[in-house]
Amino acid sequence: MFARNSVLLCCAPPLLTFTHPSPMRLSIIIPVFNAGDYLQALLDSLAATIAPDIEFVAIDDGSTDQSLQTLTAFAAHERRLRIIPQANAGVAVARNRGLQAARGEYVWFVDADDLIVASAIDALHAAAKHGAEVITFNGERFGDASGGGHIYQLAKPTGPVSGENWLATLLTQKELRHFVWLHWCRRDYLQAIALTFAPGISHEDVAWVTEVTLRAPRLQYVDVVAYRYRLNTASTTGGNDDARLMRRIKSYFTVVRQLQEMNQRINMANPARPSTLALLRGEVVGQALQVFELSKQLQSNDNRREVIAFCRTNKFAQGLWRDALNFKRKRQVVAIWLKQSGLLPSGRAPSK
Repeated sequence: MFARNSVLLCCAPPLLTFTHPSPMRLSIIIPVFNAGDYLQALLDSLAATIAPDIEFVAIDDGSTDQSLQTLTAFAAHERRLRIIPQANAGVAVARNRGLQAARGEYVWFVDADDLIVASAIDALHAAAKHGAEVITFNGERFGDASGGGHIYQLAKPTGPVSGENWLATLLTQKELRHFVWLHWCRRDYLQAIALTFAPGISHEDVAWVTEVTLRAPRLQYVDVVAYRYRLNTASTTGGNDDARLMRRIKSYFTVVRQLQEMNQRINMANPARPSTLALLRGEVVGQALQVFELSKQLQSNDNRREVIAFCRTNKFAQGLWRDALNFKRKRQVVAIWLKQSGLLPSGRAPSK
C-alpha cells in the first residue's frame, strides 16, 4: 500500500493561449482542482495587480465543478491569463506542467483557495531587479476563529544571503515553513538544478522548498506580507478522516526519504557547513515524527496496525538513527523504535 506513485505527463490537452507583453518578469502558476468556492476571490486578488509584465498560468487539473468556467470567464477580460487543461493528475503534476509553460523570469506557485496581496508586488518587483535566485517574503493566515497571524514571527536577515545561511537561520529559529507560495524563484535557476515536484503524495513541497532554498547562491527576503493562506479544512492537508490521514502518513515516509537523499547529494557534491548539515539531519527526524503525530488521530485500529507494520518491516526507526546527532533526536528515534516494536503505547511522540 505504501509503494511509490508515478504519474505520466504525456497526452496533455493543448494550451489555451493569449497575447502577452514581453519581456515577462513573473509567471504566477495556479493549480486548480474543484476550487469553485474560493477561485473567484483569488482571481480578483490577481486582477488587482496592475503590473503588465506578469502572466497568470492556471492549470485546470480535471475539475468537475465550475472552476474551468470561472477561469474562462476571467480570461475573457484578463489577457494576462493562460489556461492549461489536463486530466486529473494532482497538484505536483499541475505545478510541473505550469513550470514548463511559464515564460517569466521568476515563477510563483499560488494555491487556488488562497489570495495574493497585490500591494506587495511593487516591493517584490524591486527586489527582483537584483537577480537573486530566490525571493521570499512573509504571509498571513486567515479563515478560522483563531484570527490568523503572520507565518514568520521572528526578524529575518534582509540579505541578500546564501540559501544555506537562510535555511540555517530558519532551522535555528524553528521557523522553517515548507510553503512553496512564500517564494519567487528564478525560472532558469529551477531549470539548472532540475528540481520538480514529486507526484502522487501530499506534502510534496517539504523537500522541494528545503532544496530550492538550500542550493540558492543568493536569496533575498522582503519584509512584506505578500500572501494570504486560507485555513481550509477541505484542502488536501486539512481534515482528519482516516483516508486523508493515511495519505498524509504515507507521504511522510516519502518526504523522509527525499530529505535523506538530498542530504546525501549535498554532502557529496557541494558540501554545506557541518553545522548546517547537522540541522538538516535533525529535520529528517522532525519530519519522521509526523508519522506518529498523525497516526494517533486514526480512528481505525486496522490502519494503525498497518502503519506500525510498515515501520517495522522497513526498519523505519533504524533508518533514522544516523540522523539523530544529539540527545533530543536520539530520544525521539528511540521512541519511534519502541512504537514500531509495539513496546510503547500509542500516543504523542516526544515533541519536535
